[in-house]
Amino acid sequence: MNAIHTTDLAQTFPVDPDALLAAVPGEDPAGLALRYDPLYQAIRNAREEDDHTLPMGEWERPLVKADWKRVASLCSDAFQHRSKDFQLAAWLCEAWTQLHGVDGFLAGTRLMTALAERYWDSAHPRIEDGDVDPRCAPFAWTNEVFPQVLSLHVPLLMIDANEPETISLDRWERSAVAPAVEDDEGAAVLTRELILNAAALRPARTALVHMHRQLEAASVQWAALAASVDARLGDSAPSLARVSAALERLLRAVTALLGPQGVQGMEASGEPPASQVAASGALMPLSAADVPMAAPDSRLACAETVAFDATIAGRDHAYQMLARIADYLAQQEPHSPTPYLLKRAVVWGRLPLPELMREVAREEGGVSRYLSMLGLD
Repeated sequence: MNAIHTTDLAQTFPVDPDALLAAVPGEDPAGLALRYDPLYQAIRNAREEDDHTLPMGEWERPLVKADWKRVASLCSDAFQHRSKDFQLAAWLCEAWTQLHGVDGFLAGTRLMTALAERYWDSAHPRIEDGDVDPRCAPFAWTNEVFPQVLSLHVPLLMIDANEPETISLDRWERSAVAPAVEDDEGAAVLTRELILNAAALRPARTALVHMHRQLEAASVQWAALAASVDARLGDSAPSLARVSAALERLLRAVTALLGPQGVQGMEASGEPPASQVAASGALMPLSAADVPMAAPDSRLACAETVAFDATIAGRDHAYQMLARIADYLAQQEPHSPTPYLLKRAVVWGRLPLPELMREVAREEGGVSRYLSMLGLD
């Protein structure tokens, strides 16, 4: 049971961050560029897999599945011994997420953040003659690939009687519109009610409580990575907001699966809040670790009354309070847009201004819509 509640990466799955980040032996601590090395192609081959949702037609054959253990092994070995490479770190984060869910994503994000903090000037792909595009590419790749990985391949819970057994974020969101009927074989179609019934079982709730905590830590850590990249690349920095949005959707789903008592039970457990979990990690950058941590959590006194200390201990604490209020309102008024607007405000609060402006500009209506929503038009 203790293994489920742990936030120590070494206990969650075997990873030695200090060894991974140690300087590569030789003259250059960051090692050699491996972009055109056969290793890169070997990793790409191990990542390849067929999309099981596409019809095979007359060419039906066994589906090709990615070998994520091999991807993780190739990337970690090369990262530790041959090259401090952002693409290797991104692939490793992807593989860990596929293998270990949110725990793996958090570990991978910490590794990428530490790589940026310790090896920015020398890591690969390098910035040469002012050309930042090669350095931007791995981060832009994460913003395209990670949202799909988080949505489709991170299990929220397992249902033995269902096929497939794993309930992902995508399946959870689609269950909202699934009719409560039987399919052609007489089996019950997966509905939100069936998923919630499965989530109410103790083993599922224990895992969901842990996932909620890890998702909060992952959101903080991803925001720290985005801020680090943005500070170094300025206007050239690629947006990482799609990943932030996917983490927000996951957190919202886990909150809904836990129900109103689940979040309260987590807060009453006496374990540290997510911001402290992220800050205590060995790979958290000093700039983020120095941010004042949240004051002791308040308690939800009852379903209608929220008791809390009105003293705000700092910016981090203020956003944590907003997130808790949003969780409460989402349970009390699930059809109201207010809690989701509050959650978006929390995500926006973690973004540097340039990245926030880029994200707003990409949405329909752009800055004008943003100002109108704030009542500043």
